[in-house]
Amino acid sequence: MQSLSPTLPALPPTEQSAIVIRNWVLPARLGVLASEKNAPQRVRLTIALHLENNWRQGRDDLADTVCYDRLRQKISTRLLAAHTELVETMAEHIAAICLVEPGIKAVQISIEKLDIYTDGSTVGVDIIRHRHNI
Repeated sequence: MQSLSPTLPALPPTEQSAIVIRNWVLPARLGVLASEKNAPQRVRLTIALHLENNWRQGRDDLADTVCYDRLRQKISTRLLAAHTELVETMAEHIAAICLVEPGIKAVQISIEKLDIYTDGSTVGVDIIRHRHNI
């Protein structure tokens, strides 16, 4: 599966900013096969957090931005908290976690199951969700 391209999705023609978490590999309770239900498996996430226009632009203070460390913790906790059968559903859960954060107007998520096939190929899904879609 091809990763997210560096090109951002079409948004209004204004200055845009995105915080990107790339190639994050972590365990997830995911899948429909019996072998997938017995233990967590590795997934790779790339998440682009598209910020509201001029979201606290020009400020150099952690309190004035989206805390991606907090988001990573919430996502990591969710991926291990309950088993999810479909990778598409897991992507939707991740989008919902991201879009409740102040300042995020859209999220682009790529999630891949890394160990599903022995030949090294991966399976996953890419989604784009806007705040008004959740």
